This record gives sequence, structure tokens and C-alpha cells, in this order.
Amino acid sequence: MKAPLLGTCCVALWLVLGCSAPAEDAKTSATIDVAKTSIATTLAARTAAPRIAASPADSAVFARLPEATRRAFENADVVVSATLADARIDSVLEVAPPIYVHRFDVVVAERLGGARTPDRVSAYWQTRDVPEALPNGKPMLVALKKIEGTLPTTETTWETMVAIEATPELERAIASQRSAADEALSISVAQVPSVKTLQWQNDYGDGEFDLTIKNEGSSPVTVPHLFKAAGVLWNAAIVVRDQQGTAHEPANAGLPDGAQPVTLAPGASLTTRVDVKPFGVVNPAGGARYYYSFSVGELRVSSFFYYTDSLHGPMMGHR
Repeated sequence: MKAPLLGTCCVALWLVLGCSAPAEDAKTSATIDVAKTSIATTLAARTAAPRIAASPADSAVFARLPEATRRAFENADVVVSATLADARIDSVLEVAPPIYVHRFDVVVAERLGGARTPDRVSAYWQTRDVPEALPNGKPMLVALKKIEGTLPTTETTWETMVAIEATPELERAIASQRSAADEALSISVAQVPSVKTLQWQNDYGDGEFDLTIKNEGSSPVTVPHLFKAAGVLWNAAIVVRDQQGTAHEPANAGLPDGAQPVTLAPGASLTTRVDVKPFGVVNPAGGARYYYSFSVGELRVSSFFYYTDSLHGPMMGHR
């Protein structure tokens, strides 16, 4: 069963101060308190331009999709047109109604949204709505969450948010809502180890994550939606989505005068630290994994920490 959903209240996003004077071609970190800063971009400026201009017909097709399907394509870390291989029902969770656990390889034909992606990834999907194995070899449109864990070991899993059979009309509609990030840019996230690890309570950290954007290419690349003015303006760029799909965004206050786009030299990277505890959680009793997606425009990646009420409740204002 999935963990309880996170709260929908937008609370301050804290990014912890790391090293000194950031530079676009060196690894840096910054301090950000969205609730206390007036530096932020508008929502329009933060939203990546779609791959194709949305026509009224495309928008109408997208609007006709079920709400849960629309939200999945909007909130996914990666959206692809693909075919599936080795598709099967791996198990069935005996609840009412039952949850079908699908497993398959996603063979990517085209990336419609999100950051650089392997040509083939092994994914799973938990759904109550699809009791039969998905078709192999048919064109599909797949919304994926890329979940990176680094504690206690490094592991990447790909969770399917939705998978539907593709048509040219549907592909165009979804492509008009999302766009593929520059192939040269990658985004990754690392769980920050706890200052004091307590077994079975915070083995996955205490809700802090290091987010890194890197230029993997051979030429300088400008990072869309990321600006600098005396430092990198992470607070104007980062959006955190909780597992309910609620977007915790900076205030709409505009960029400061003189802000310039951030450009990364080949091989260069930028890192900042994000603390999700100020967001809080719903139904905090006990313990469960809580998932978050971190994004700078179309550069998106997910991770999690294990919330323990007795330990993290006081940190998150529950006691």
C-alpha cells in the first residue's frame, strides 16, 4: 500500500547554505527561504515551453483525458513515447479492490518531457484499473517517476504513473503540454545522511536532499529557469511536488534587476540542499516513506525519506 499523502499546505522551502560565492562552472550551494525572500520568477517563466505550440484542438484533447491521467502527465519526472517489452503482472496486492503490480521494460522512442533518459528502463506500475498485462510492442505514452535513493546504497527505480496506448492525436496533445530538457543537462538527487543515524528510524536521512544539475555535454549550456545575481537564485527556480502532486513553489515576485541566466561549462555542475520537513505530512502517526519530486523547469527527479513520527514529528511541528 502506498504511504499516506502529504499535506497540501505550502510552507517555506529551506535550502541550506553551503560553500562561498557560487560560480556557473563550479559546484555550489545556496541558502533559500522562500517565505522570507522577494526573489522569485513568475509561474510562466518557471514553466518550460512545450515541445510544440498548443493549439485549441491539442488542448481540448488533453482536457478530455481523465483528471488522474492529466495530472500524471503534468507531474511526471519523465514522459516518453515508447513500446513495452516483457510486460507482465508481477503480483497482486490482496486488498479491496486489489492492486495489480505490473513490471515491464520501457523502450523509449522519443522523450516528450523531462531530463535525459536511458533508451531502455525497467519500470513497475501499481494500479487498480488495469488487471491485464500491458501489450508488448504497441506504441504507448508513459509517464514515469525517476526515484533516486543513495542511502544506505545507491539505487534508481522507475515508477509508472500512467501508461496509455498512443495515438498521433494523444501524442501531440501531451507533447504540447511538456517539453524535453536539453540532452546535455542531467539532474540528480542524493539523500543527505543524518547527523546521528538511528536504526529503523532515519536510515534514509531526515528529509534533506542534495540536488545537482550537471552539463554532461562538450559545449556550454544555459540552464533554463535558473538565474544568478550575486549568487545562484535557486529559490526562483526550484519547485517541489509531493506525492499527492501538490506543487510547493516560490512566491511570484519576479527576478531582481540584473539577474543573468546560469550557463554551465562542459562537465560543470551546481548543487544545492533542499529540506522538505517544513512541508509537513498528513496523518503522521507511525512511519512511512514520503516521496518528493524536485524540478527546475523540465529537469526533474524524485527521492524519498522514511518518516518516523517519534523522531521527525517534533522536527515537523507535530509535537
